Amino acid sequence: MFDELFDEILDDRHTHRHSCNKTDVTYAKLDALEAKSKAREASTEVTYLKLKVEKLMIITEALWMILKETTKHTDEELKEKIRQIDLKDGKLDGKVAAELPDKCPKCGQILQKNKLNCIYCGAEIISTDVFKR
Repeated sequence: MFDELFDEILDDRHTHRHSCNKTDVTYAKLDALEAKSKAREASTEVTYLKLKVEKLMIITEALWMILKETTKHTDEELKEKIRQIDLKDGKLDGKVAAELPDKCPKCGQILQKNKLNCIYCGAEIISTDVFKR
């Protein structure tokens, strides 16, 4: 509702720029309110993502502790495996490079993400990589 009102007012502003100074001040206040709202949304999103990262860190640490306790794996082995995965894209930068899209094994067309069947030929797509992004 408010977004539509802002859009309508902003559209009017662009067509009636010759209006009096009070109108310009009103539009500036509306712009400020809209910017404040967007900043609040972004801040909320960042807070949510930080919580998700913290949960993932706890889960990862717990899994590593279980693995170490039940096997003979060491921290050094883990560090080396992390390094190997990081270097898959040729750069040791703490990031995993974007992967190229897969092609349909039947028709060779590029597959759409999150589809169970090829949109071109209908072939069933079975993903074997559980870490596919």
